[in-house]
Amino acid sequence: MPACRIPTSTLRAVQQDPTRLAKPQALGWWFAVNLKRIVGFLVVIFVLFWIISQPRSASGSVNNVLGNLQEAGSSIATFLTNVF
Repeated sequence: MPACRIPTSTLRAVQQDPTRLAKPQALGWWFAVNLKRIVGFLVVIFVLFWIISQPRSASGSVNNVLGNLQEAGSSIATFLTNVF
């Protein structure tokens, strides 16, 4: 596992107050970054499980989303054509 780079200002603050790293504020950034990574990983796993377990439902949902995007693009193109 790669070493975590800690800013020198944090190191000086820890030297002055050794309990600083145990405080939730000091670990907040670390938790937020890892929480984003964990949630993203769980979303990918859920989507893969959904595609594998219910492929017809998944393909229907993808077709609906793509159809809505196509309709939105067509509406924007019509608007721009009428403006100019």
